[in-house]
Amino acid sequence: MKKVLLTTTALVMTAGVASADVTFSGKAELTYGNWGSEGVDAESWGSTTDLGVSMSGEASGISYTASISIDETDDDADDGNTDIGGAITMSGSGLSLTYDADGEMDAGGSSDESGDLQVAYSNGTVSASYTEDTSAGNNEIVVGYTAGDLTVGYSKSSQSTLSGLSASFSAGDLKISVEGADDGSTWDASAAYTLGASTVTAATDEASATSVTVATSLNDITLTAKAQEGDNELTVGYTMGDITLSYAYNEGADLTGADSDGDDAQTVLSVSYDLGGVKITGATNSRNEVEVAAAFTF
Repeated sequence: MKKVLLTTTALVMTAGVASADVTFSGKAELTYGNWGSEGVDAESWGSTTDLGVSMSGEASGISYTASISIDETDDDADDGNTDIGGAITMSGSGLSLTYDADGEMDAGGSSDESGDLQVAYSNGTVSASYTEDTSAGNNEIVVGYTAGDLTVGYSKSSQSTLSGLSASFSAGDLKISVEGADDGSTWDASAAYTLGASTVTAATDEASATSVTVATSLNDITLTAKAQEGDNELTVGYTMGDITLSYAYNEGADLTGADSDGDDAQTVLSVSYDLGGVKITGATNSRNEVEVAAAFTF
């Protein structure tokens, strides 16, 4: 009788409560080299281990998620402590609320460390969002409107007296985009044309920094080339089964500054071998830096 009563009580207590999914993920990496040290430090060993927990559920038409991440080496405060972050979201009927304890969120929901609280709405035609950095007191409002192939946008940040305006229009394989400040002091414009696996993009800005970029792929080879005075770039990739080779050149990279090391060097050559749960990589650059790493996913 006790078992029957306990079972009945449990059913009553859980009635109407939506079930939730909980997933765990982890990754670890072991490295050896002097990558990102401007080529002056001796090679050394390093490692990092991350753990993530994601939870999701739905109740009465409202979807909700929560996540937490633990990284023992990501110490923004540089005080030797492990970084622990997390986010909570609620959404329904086009309206969403997001809180990110790491403060890594912009008006579009991606990460650029500009805010930690966001309220957004979208119905397919009209979109609007309010993003706030609660610690710094900064906020940004973004409004967008889409009608067929035309999209226009407006943004206003408390950090600037200027507003941002943007517009893009697509006509078949051609897409034209313009964005900038409302006083015209800064702006960017581009036109991209896609033909099969190739896309050609012409761009310019208020400083007349004009560039032409071609991105294409052929079988297992990918190629991206950018032509701009003083800032020519070339990236070539080749994939053969589980092995990928890549070469990147950036003429505009600083050859001596602190930002010229690691992946920001003028020339980077890398190779990776993906075995599924294990990925072996190796890289070298024009700053005489090297790195060999083994990354594990769980």
